[in-house]
This record gives sequence, C-alpha cells and structure tokens, in this order.
Amino acid sequence: MLTALTTPPDPPAAPQIRVLGPVDIVGTLGKLEASRRHVLIEIASWLILHPGQVRQELDEAIWPGLRISADSRNAYISKLRIWLGRDPLLPATDPQTQYLPPISKGIYALNDQVSCDWHAFQDLYRQGMHDTGTEADTALAQALALMRGRPFSDIDQSRYIWAEHDIQEMISATVDVAHELFVRRLAVRNFRAAASAATRGLTCDPSSEMLYRDMFTLYSETGDRIGMERIAHQLARIAAETGVDSSPETIALINALMDANRIASA
Repeated sequence: MLTALTTPPDPPAAPQIRVLGPVDIVGTLGKLEASRRHVLIEIASWLILHPGQVRQELDEAIWPGLRISADSRNAYISKLRIWLGRDPLLPATDPQTQYLPPISKGIYALNDQVSCDWHAFQDLYRQGMHDTGTEADTALAQALALMRGRPFSDIDQSRYIWAEHDIQEMISATVDVAHELFVRRLAVRNFRAAASAATRGLTCDPSSEMLYRDMFTLYSETGDRIGMERIAHQLARIAAETGVDSSPETIALINALMDANRIASA
C-alpha cells in the first residue's frame, strides 16, 4: 500500500493537463510560444474541466470583464493547438488527429486522448470509496499519489477565478479519500500506510482538522507522545494564524487522548 501511495503515475501517452498541484500540461508534441504559456495552460484547464461550453463562456472565464476580440481568442486557440500537437497514430489528413480539433458548432473540444489528472482521481475515487478490500484501498492510494500539493497551486491569483469551485471540490474529495484510507489502514494496524495517507491529504489541505485528528489518533494508538504534542502545537499555530479556533470536536479528542496517554504512562 505504501508503494501505491508514493509511486507517481506512468507518463501519459498523450497530452495531460495536471491541476492537482501546480497547473501544467505534460506530454505535448508541438512548439510552445513561451510568453503565452500561462494563458494557454489556463485555457486548456478550462476546456478539460468544462466540456461542451460555447466560446462566449470561454471568453468570460479566461478574460472576465474584458471585451476580447474573436481574432485574439482565435490566436490563443491556434497557439494551444500547435503546442498540444497531433496524435501520431492518426493520419495527418484526419481533422481529429489534432489534440485540439477545429471548433464545431461554436464549441472548442479537446481530443478524447487528452487527459486530466483530476479525472483520473475521480475514477479511482469511485473505485475505492464504493467498495472495500485490497483493490479498493489500492485505488484510494493511487488517487492520493496523483496529488502534488494544493490543487491549482502556484497560479497567478488574479486569474483562474472560474476555478474556485473546482478547487474546493478537489480539496474536499482528497481529504475524504485520505481520511477513508487512514481509517481502513488503521483498522488493520498498518500504521505507516495510515500515516502516509493522512500526510498526503495534508499536503493538499494543510489545515484539515479531520486529518489532524486522524494523526492524533494514530500517535495515541502507537504511544507516540512527542507526535501528539507536535500535532497539538501545529493546530494551535494554525488557529493563531487564521484567527479561527479549533472545533470543539478536535479539542475534545485531543484532551481525551492526552489524558488517556498520561494515565497509561503513569
């Protein structure tokens, strides 16, 4: 299970848009105009996450509040099409050989071969959360292995306004997967995998109290008093930085486990 949690996915066979961490595109086959990189990545991210939308919605998402001309938009789309490249397994005369085919009925749509790490995460989520057993746990671990940090990290904060709902959905799903795998691994006393699952989740949401409670429970189970104190201090620091107190549930758990640990050590 630790291997599944720590092994990165295989390189994609076609372009892949990655949003579960710093936003990027890998596996492209064409040339990139470097000065347009950030906008092209944002356009590709919007297209893969919001299929079936018309070009006017693309304009509103990428250039909110601006009157973007058709020529300007088309120029960006053309540069993205060149960067993504063509499917080498299809004949060059086939329109679908381009990873970003020509617009159809007012809609830009990426080739089916273009993937997204968030979609892969969702597939693994369904496999793991809706079943039990080793295969289901492995699917959850593989989903967490896709996480490279907070979704859409390192973006220009003045852009990606359209992505806020997507970001919150990704964070929530990741925390749920990390907690579920933690619970399952703790139940079979696989402490290392349980800790790794919670830690992976915290790289996505460093302020998740549920995952901190998981870690506190783990340290209590293993008798790691130093670890318990470290987690308590981290939660106190987060509360001080955010100005938001820990929840009553978290405080009650910490007090109960600390008291139980003192009694056991006496």
